[in-house]
Amino acid sequence: VYLNTPEWPLPSPPRPISFLHEILGETQQPLFVLAPMVLQSERAFRRLVQRYGVTLCFSPMLLARNVLHRAEDGEVECPYTQELLRPCPQDKPVMAQLAGADPQQILAAAQRLWEGGQIAGIDLNFGCPQKCAEIGKYGAYLAQNDPDTAVAMVRILNKELGVPVSCK
Repeated sequence: VYLNTPEWPLPSPPRPISFLHEILGETQQPLFVLAPMVLQSERAFRRLVQRYGVTLCFSPMLLARNVLHRAEDGEVECPYTQELLRPCPQDKPVMAQLAGADPQQILAAAQRLWEGGQIAGIDLNFGCPQKCAEIGKYGAYLAQNDPDTAVAMVRILNKELGVPVSCK
């Protein structure tokens, strides 16, 4: 299907959805998901694909330590974090994809993003195969070499924060 054909946008137009369980629940409408993509999942691109029927988007991968880091003036340095902390009613729902090797740091980063009110849940990155993930001990490296920590991350988010959590 090409963007300029009568079939586009797809038959299921975008609709506002408040909670992730509503998306994944017993809906009769198809779910169109924009997976996290390096240097592609920023707000402008998410807004574009939402116009064409995407109903759930993911942020680019955010390192938990970067979400928590602040510049000397107290401002958040990571532009992706700034974007998710700046509300945009048209850019919802968005799952924030987090990566890290420390469950407590993941929890703190998730709390910060959740309290910003922009995200619908947290996606834990257990699939990144890049060398930086091996060096940082996150992504596929963590899932393969330290599955207990990966499980601890899911558990702590579920217990302490109670937000929707996905893993991939």
